[in-house]
Amino acid sequence: MFYKKKIKGVSIIEVLVSISIISIFTVVLFPILKVNNKINNMIYFQSIIDKNKGDIVKIIENSIEISQNYWSIETFKESVSILSYNKELPRYIDESFFANKKDEGNLIFIKIPILKKSKILKSFLVFYLYRNSLYIYQGVYLGKIWYIEDQNEFIKNISGSFKRIKKGIFIVLKFKTGDMYEEAKGYENFKR
Repeated sequence: MFYKKKIKGVSIIEVLVSISIISIFTVVLFPILKVNNKINNMIYFQSIIDKNKGDIVKIIENSIEISQNYWSIETFKESVSILSYNKELPRYIDESFFANKKDEGNLIFIKIPILKKSKILKSFLVFYLYRNSLYIYQGVYLGKIWYIEDQNEFIKNISGSFKRIKKGIFIVLKFKTGDMYEEAKGYENFKR
């Protein structure tokens, strides 16, 4: 008895079945991976905020404290200004900018001293909550004009306010993560 050798190979039906199974797995697997990636990014961002939200408030509190330690109490109350402002900050700020000081706002202007070439100069820091970001501006005083030397978008997805009360400044920052907000609050006393 003689047997015919069978030719080994893959039929077109087997190829089509294999391609359709791979396609089904791909269609199911990629959305799962995409959702998993979004969840991981959200958890990572949340952990960064949890670690740093207290530090961000502390930076603002320390800036107020530095200003407070240098200026006299009468000068200090004028050296920390809170404004409600909703435009890009101009490069040069004159005294008319401070005409609409408020007790609560989204911008805090802090006058601080700096040492340059063995001279103490008037300088400033601005913490500005604008367009869901915290901007930090730094500059110097040049004869009735406050000149902005440096500006940075410090953190995104943040809102909040600064509020002057009798004995200090109350800071509220709201960090947005997904659809939720987390608050970080701070308070700096007037020491004198």
